[in-house]
Amino acid sequence: MSTSDEPATAFQYLARAKANLTPGAWDYLMGGSETETTLNRNRRALDSLAFRPRVLRDVSDIDLSTTLFGHKMRIPVMLAPIGSLQDIIAEGGTAPTRAAASFGTLHMLSSVAHPGLEEVATIRNSSSSMCAATPTGSMRSSAAPSTMVMPRWR
Repeated sequence: MSTSDEPATAFQYLARAKANLTPGAWDYLMGGSETETTLNRNRRALDSLAFRPRVLRDVSDIDLSTTLFGHKMRIPVMLAPIGSLQDIIAEGGTAPTRAAASFGTLHMLSSVAHPGLEEVATIRNSSSSMCAATPTGSMRSSAAPSTMVMPRWR
């Protein structure tokens, strides 16, 4: 770990998470279904990617922001849905939604996470407002598997 005792790598974050979760929650979070074939294929595909460092380049004016369904995102990355978040973190679906809003990106809420869409959609803070939308962008008031909770970042 670094001198501040904060994790510096993904592997250090994983070690800390494993130490703080119950074995059942850890297995659920890290595992896959059936033979885990898709999980293994995804891992191999991700491991085959690498960033190519570009040193001594002017990066003083880089803008990675984009929009999705009319919502501005700081970077083109969103938090994926994870079912049963309440078993991993006490706040359930509200914690990652607040974190996404604070950072300026989106959180896709699982239809089996608690609290549900209606409660998570009521989250308001100074940096975001919430809405619920389907992947086609239409507004929706009830939870469904395709529903996202999308913090607006300005």
